[in-house]
Amino acid sequence: MSRIFKLHPLAACLAVSLPALADDLDRQPLALPSTAITDTLDSYAIDLATPTQAGSRLGLSALETPASTSSISAKQIQQRNNFTVQDAVTRSPGISYIGSPGDGGTGLSARGFTGHNSVMTLFDGARLYTGAGTQTFPVDPWMVERIDVIRGPASVLYGEGATGAVVNVVPKKPFAGEVRNHLRLGYGSWDRQQLGLDSGGSLGERLSYRLALN
Repeated sequence: MSRIFKLHPLAACLAVSLPALADDLDRQPLALPSTAITDTLDSYAIDLATPTQAGSRLGLSALETPASTSSISAKQIQQRNNFTVQDAVTRSPGISYIGSPGDGGTGLSARGFTGHNSVMTLFDGARLYTGAGTQTFPVDPWMVERIDVIRGPASVLYGEGATGAVVNVVPKKPFAGEVRNHLRLGYGSWDRQQLGLDSGGSLGERLSYRLALN
């Protein structure tokens, strides 16, 4: 049985016009409007020539100090949103958190040495002694100016119990200049509420103050 197919004129027109339309599109490149995106980046550089008390008591710079040291600034603590000093310290290389209920959740580990008898904690250079296996250390990172960490044998400069590392928590101190006020409000899980105030500056030519509450 033979079949007869009839091609309608409209279908033939479409078949002929489609290649012509595709050829026109190829000849007209798609051009998008140009867009310029600009922004500013705060330059932050590590100054190895600035004298520091971390690693020695001679005021040597980080480049001159023969020890493995690091310093965590208050700005870094705030940007990382660290809730405790232990959280901030563990961001430093070579320091691990090993806190347990038996030591009040304040135990640290460095270079294979663990516990308060091997990783010493200082508050503004003053040693915090261990009692009943733990330390009373109610210091909030909001009140901290920086945290200096010394790792390895150089930590024995601060006496016994510093074989692994020494962590020196430096609180915020008065500064000269215009009075600046900072307020912190926070609310989190398990009904965690935070209220912090940081105020400091010059009251006169010879008097400055700093008030940090949390």
